[in-house]
Amino acid sequence: MIQKYKKILLTAALGLSLTVATAQAEAKETSAQVAVESAAMEMMDFINTQKLSPTKVDIRKIENLLNPIIDFNGIARAVMGKHRKTMNDDQKTAFNRVFKETMVNLYSKSFTEFDITNINVKPIENQTDKKAAASMVVTEASGKKYNVNYSLRLVDGNWKVRNVILDGVNMGLTYRNQFNSAMTQYDGDIEKVISSWNATVNGNEHIATK
Repeated sequence: MIQKYKKILLTAALGLSLTVATAQAEAKETSAQVAVESAAMEMMDFINTQKLSPTKVDIRKIENLLNPIIDFNGIARAVMGKHRKTMNDDQKTAFNRVFKETMVNLYSKSFTEFDITNINVKPIENQTDKKAAASMVVTEASGKKYNVNYSLRLVDGNWKVRNVILDGVNMGLTYRNQFNSAMTQYDGDIEKVISSWNATVNGNEHIATK
């Protein structure tokens, strides 16, 4: 089930990344609402284009699309949680790198499964100077709808996704649970947790609801 959520997450995240850089280039301070609404339109164009060549997925291109809108380091920091205090700088950097690589690779594989037909963006709520909450409803070809809720942060002048809740599944907390489980499995050996992270994410899932 979690793989399904990852596909929906990628769809929305890619759509946001495709437009946020352009929007921020046109206005010194772009509201989260503008970024998300613009993304919804660009998102469908990108998905439809990908359907024309579903087997040709450029991982580096996807990474470049995700970088402007996903706060990978911020999410990785939250995933490490309390264990981050016992990690040295090299270990933190290593986990940041493997976390990002794993996410990009997982999302890349999802391209062959796209069946999104509509995205309905709801008004931004509780936007402050540095935080905002965004939500949208994603509809599949089957008619099934998914509620996607974002936590956005303004990082260096750019709105970036810090966490996503998909139909009640808290992705950030789910990944933190996986990290905690790996720490237990490997008796607190940080190096083993980092080196096995890809297998951890693709293995048993610890789904967390909000």
